[in-house]
Amino acid sequence: MDFVTLDVETANADPKSICQIGVAIFKDGELVDTWGTLINPHDEFDWMNIQIHGITSNDVKQAPTMVEVQNKLESYIGNAIVGTYTSFDKTAIEKNYGQTNFQWLDITKVVRRTWEEVSYTGYGLANVCKLNSIEIGKHHDAIEDAIAAGKVLVAALQAKKLTISDCEHLVKKGIVSLIASGSMVDSLGSENVIIDGGNPDGEWFGDVLCFTGEMSMPRIKASILASQAGFDVGKGVTKKTNYLIKGQQDLTKLNGKDISSKEEKALSLIKKGQDIIIISEDDFFRMISRG
Repeated sequence: MDFVTLDVETANADPKSICQIGVAIFKDGELVDTWGTLINPHDEFDWMNIQIHGITSNDVKQAPTMVEVQNKLESYIGNAIVGTYTSFDKTAIEKNYGQTNFQWLDITKVVRRTWEEVSYTGYGLANVCKLNSIEIGKHHDAIEDAIAAGKVLVAALQAKKLTISDCEHLVKKGIVSLIASGSMVDSLGSENVIIDGGNPDGEWFGDVLCFTGEMSMPRIKASILASQAGFDVGKGVTKKTNYLIKGQQDLTKLNGKDISSKEEKALSLIKKGQDIIIISEDDFFRMISRG
């Protein structure tokens, strides 16, 4: 059961703006080494992100860039499977390095196919650690989160009596066929339009998202595409929200604020321990197109 887990923190909503990276190395299911560093993204720090992880522009002034740590990162990873808790970290790495040869594994996909109680909601890292009595250090510290994610993966593999190499086959199975009966969706015409609670056979079935701001396409079209990928598209940010997708903000509608009310609500929930990923429209559709 050998693998590596990786976690990043970012300066703002752009996944490329990595300001901290953490790696945990597991051998035979045991943590044997860690590595991490602050990163200078040469980008602006959003106050919302600072409130989440506590890292400021002053903290990273003397820190290396992602280019400068690439060789070291690759030496730690080697040929191992790289586990991340959601695909956000993979997106962040690839926005810095382009397509990599890393063998990526989204640990949440394993988690959701292991424990029925978190198959559709509640599978944030902190909650799953609590469910399995796994101690998590400082949440939103890249090294601590990488360690916790690795321990969660070990617990899931032990619960399913699987090896790390079995995960590729496991995550291709629909959650519905493994755990639950799922919900009915509407198929309208040849385009197979799906809204309701999302496509049960979609890669992200069970995830809840919300859009904020002006999209590059009609909101209904964006919602349909998201639902076809499995997402339950919500009208507002709630305790069930996993993703907030940001379009262009019309400053005249923000009543003098810098961010929308939905983003404010997401920040409030993140500070209380809820895992919500805030990404741009472009990064979101790039993510679901890759699967």
